[in-house]
Amino acid sequence: MRQQEMHTLTQGIVSSHGVRSRTLASLREQVVTQRGEAQSHLRDLYKGRQAVAREQRVALSKGRAELAKGRPRLRVVEGRRRSAAQGWLKVVATARQAVAREQRAALSKGRAELLKVRPRLRSAKRQHRSAIQGWLRVVAKDRVAAHREWHDTISALRGGGVGAITANKLPATPTREVAEEEAVAEVEVGEVTEELARLGDRVFAYLAGHPDGVRLVEMEGVFGLGRFESSRVVRSLIEAGKVERRDRLYFAV
Repeated sequence: MRQQEMHTLTQGIVSSHGVRSRTLASLREQVVTQRGEAQSHLRDLYKGRQAVAREQRVALSKGRAELAKGRPRLRVVEGRRRSAAQGWLKVVATARQAVAREQRAALSKGRAELLKVRPRLRSAKRQHRSAIQGWLRVVAKDRVAAHREWHDTISALRGGGVGAITANKLPATPTREVAEEEAVAEVEVGEVTEELARLGDRVFAYLAGHPDGVRLVEMEGVFGLGRFESSRVVRSLIEAGKVERRDRLYFAV
């Protein structure tokens, strides 16, 4: 009985050993197969890596070659742009200098014109001031004459009435007429402007059309002039030898 159990146990051990041996052999085969597959996969990866590296080196070389080819063109384009920018800056600088020159010339011309006009302005100012002073003197004389005439009239009325005024014989030349003669005699013509010359031609033509003579007050009414303007025009014509005065009338020569 014991021998049989021992025999059975021995057979079980042997059988189990065989199974284990077969299992180990199968595992070894699987390991060898997987190792071969892993090595093959690694070789494929290595080959792929080398291929990619070669492609990258080729692409890099090609890129460098293209860059080397394009660099001169880029330099040419950059040089053209730089030349265009420099030309534009030169044009701007030239235009700026031209504008500055024009402004300086205009300023110099304006200063020269101002220097030319300033003496005439001063002369016109002096003439105007002198004319005003002459007119004021005429007005003052007219006022004094009127006051004297009025005083004489009042004295005559107090002394003997209306007959005394007639007997006293008032001045034959009215005060306004005296003022006209004094205004023409005292006015200063000064610079003969174009406006004064044109007005003088009109007055001369009017006097030429009236051979019997014209008074100053009549010319003032015809041409709408003041005492100063009419006196200045008539005085300029007299100085030019175109007009002469006889008593209180003016004639074209």
